[in-house]
Amino acid sequence: MSQFIEVVPFHGNGIATIREGDAVLVVMKPLVETLGLAWHGQFERLNRHPIFSEGIRVTRIPSTHGVQETVALDLKMLPGYLATIQSERIKDAQIRDRVVLFQREAFDVLFQHFFGGRGPVGRQAVVATASEAIKLIDAIKRATLPAERDYLHAMLAQLSEVRGLPCPPVNELVEPDHRLEQAIEFLAKIEALIADGSLTNHHRREDRLAFSMRDLRGIAYGVNRDLMAVLKQHPRFLANCPVNCRDGRNRHCWVFLAA
Repeated sequence: MSQFIEVVPFHGNGIATIREGDAVLVVMKPLVETLGLAWHGQFERLNRHPIFSEGIRVTRIPSTHGVQETVALDLKMLPGYLATIQSERIKDAQIRDRVVLFQREAFDVLFQHFFGGRGPVGRQAVVATASEAIKLIDAIKRATLPAERDYLHAMLAQLSEVRGLPCPPVNELVEPDHRLEQAIEFLAKIEALIADGSLTNHHRREDRLAFSMRDLRGIAYGVNRDLMAVLKQHPRFLANCPVNCRDGRNRHCWVFLAA
């Protein structure tokens, strides 16, 4: 199925979207992070909800690190999801105001963009002009979230294809983030330790990976603050939180989506 990736501008932020056939999907992790909310908690809410869980799609998209899986939600379910966020219980005023802004306007902006006659559809979603390419390159350089940078670069690649021009790789547009490479390598080593029985996966769910730093130190595995910091850059990172473990004990664990 044809897939077109686009970041729709919204009050200085970008809402990452994917068009697959007639469906428009909203990529959820960068949206949740833009709101200032914890992805792990919101992902669990989506999965638990009897309606929203039906609209979740796990789809594969191009990124600067190859094709990766991402969680997306059908656009028609976005207003319902946003409405369930209890903004009045958010203590941080900036985050609360941002959530209310998305609740009030995000769906209308996206719907008008894709279906209201102003926004393009499919391959036409990439306006093949030099000025658009310049804007995309500038946005890639300014992007702070890796996921948003990946979507913007995918748009630039589509634009380049339409124009028959070479697309510059993302590492020529931004400084490489070696922390992400470190995180991917470090988690791979941890998974190898779990596979050979040297380290325990504490999570009760098969699609989760949970381990404690105390366990790692207990087997004399080199861990420092820098490595702990880079783990948060891994695309599969969910949370650093207490976990009700398989043996019935509560431990503070690092939690990831299982590979």
